[in-house]
Amino acid sequence: MPNNKLAAPVIVPPSGSGGADYDPDGMIADILGPGPGAIPATPAAPVVNEPAAPVTPATPAAPVVREPAAPQPRVLIDDQGSAVPTDVLPKPAAPAPAVVDDSEDPMPEEVERGGAKAKNAWTKTKAEKRELRNKVKELETQLAARGEPQKPPEMQKLLDMQTQIAQYEQQLGELDLTRTKGFKARFDIPLERVDARIGAMLQRSGLQPADVKALSERLVATSVDEAQGLVSDLPVAVQGAVYTALMEREQLVSDRGEALKNWRDTRAAIEQTAAVDEDIQLARNIDKDTSAAVQKAVEAGNWMYNSTGGKVKEWDEAVQARTQAVRGILRSAPQEDLVRWVVEGVTAPPLRALYLKEKARADGLAAELAQRQNLRPGVRGGAPAAVSTPAPEPGTGLDPKEFVDQLLQ
Repeated sequence: MPNNKLAAPVIVPPSGSGGADYDPDGMIADILGPGPGAIPATPAAPVVNEPAAPVTPATPAAPVVREPAAPQPRVLIDDQGSAVPTDVLPKPAAPAPAVVDDSEDPMPEEVERGGAKAKNAWTKTKAEKRELRNKVKELETQLAARGEPQKPPEMQKLLDMQTQIAQYEQQLGELDLTRTKGFKARFDIPLERVDARIGAMLQRSGLQPADVKALSERLVATSVDEAQGLVSDLPVAVQGAVYTALMEREQLVSDRGEALKNWRDTRAAIEQTAAVDEDIQLARNIDKDTSAAVQKAVEAGNWMYNSTGGKVKEWDEAVQARTQAVRGILRSAPQEDLVRWVVEGVTAPPLRALYLKEKARADGLAAELAQRQNLRPGVRGGAPAAVSTPAPEPGTGLDPKEFVDQLLQ
């Protein structure tokens, strides 16, 4: 059986409207048709879909700088009970915030050729950079207004103590340096000699002793230029000598002050000079003492250092070598070698006495033997000729060591 009922119409918005012009009543009237007595509707003009116009990008708005709200003025109550706004009181002038002017920064050509998107990006970046630069300048201005940072009290106290310690160390170093013999010999003694020379020159000029002392004190307390008026009444020769002495003294005072300022380097140099001078003086003392000791040894009978005065060259060279060996031992021999030579030297006098004693006994026996030989008849009835023993030349006698070795065999 056929279904004669009309199906309910499906209301579909017209295509292309996007739902913006949807009108249900109008659509129903279109479907049911006009009622009785209705005026026929004028047919609507056909809708022509035209392409949408290109959207022009909007110009980005300038960045909004939010300024802090102005604080409400505080109120103080004076002695009469009246309210006085604090903003009328004098305040220190606050530094004006620094603003970076980048109006002269033109847009690059490549940005202009890049279109609206590139221009918008460049404008936004420029605004951000301007804002950051302004913040940096503002912070720099605040830091400059605050001045140098203050050190903590403990740190400042420590720095003051370190400075005071350095001053005390400098003073002690200078004081110790002025007490050394080398510093006095280099500066103080020459200054005293110059002062004495100035006094002697003034005294020879005919001044009284009291005037000489007073003028000398004034001269050494002034500069060379200022001293001209003090000695203008003296003879010209005395003036020139005094000027020369004062210039020498001024140089010594300047060198002395510089040496005290660098007291560490000065002390090291003085100690080095003192060590060199000590070595030189030690060498001189050794030469003098060795010569005196050799002379005494010869006087005591030690022929090993007795020179022949050029008669026997080899012997004199040996004497000179032994003397130089003594000097070398005293200058630079190690302590154990020096002790060994001293031990050997202590036994030298008794060994020499023993040698001389035994030599005298041997000489007596030789003389007695010669006498007995002279008393014995010869083959021809005559006495043999006397045999004389020649005196040994220096350097040809028996060596003391060999003689002692023979005695001990």
